[in-house]
Amino acid sequence: SGNVENFDSAGKTESRNQGSFSAADQASRIRQIIGKNEDYYLEQFDRIHREGRSRINWASFFFSLLHAGYRGVWREWVKKMALPLGVEFGCMMLTAIMSFIQPMATVIFGIIAMGVSVWIIIAQILFAGKFNQVYMQHVEQKLAQGDLSADPSVKRLIITGLIWGVIVAIQRVFISAAAMGGILGGLTLSLIHISEPT
Repeated sequence: SGNVENFDSAGKTESRNQGSFSAADQASRIRQIIGKNEDYYLEQFDRIHREGRSRINWASFFFSLLHAGYRGVWREWVKKMALPLGVEFGCMMLTAIMSFIQPMATVIFGIIAMGVSVWIIIAQILFAGKFNQVYMQHVEQKLAQGDLSADPSVKRLIITGLIWGVIVAIQRVFISAAAMGGILGGLTLSLIHISEPT
């Protein structure tokens, strides 16, 4: 198709390193790697080569790490999301700890955590907006290496799903600890107030 020919003519394919392939061969190789939704991705690759940009990938936005894992670009997702997720994890940990030490401080860390949540959403939107470019580079790299294995992987999807589940479970532990700390702190203050001589 025209999309494949434009993708091929961009010059970032294995044809430079491993001999000359016809447009039909190249189309077959690209489609083999993409596996599913190849027409969508070929159209986006063509748009990137023509206009230097692509549309937001909504599957990437809504399914986040799961989609990146399924498509084989989970490392790229981790690189883009590591900082905001790390800051969020730190805030949650501090909130849980401070809830036992100084309950009032949890309000400050809670506000910071809300701000970080907005940062994570923005980072995810930005990654989804660039996903098709990231994925195109991934496909081009595989072509250059002669790796024609299909990207879609249910196994990787399950693994990343389990990892995501662990992350969410850890977040809930910290949130529960912070809530418990706040409750205990409030009870302690109440008991102190009641026991004070009037």
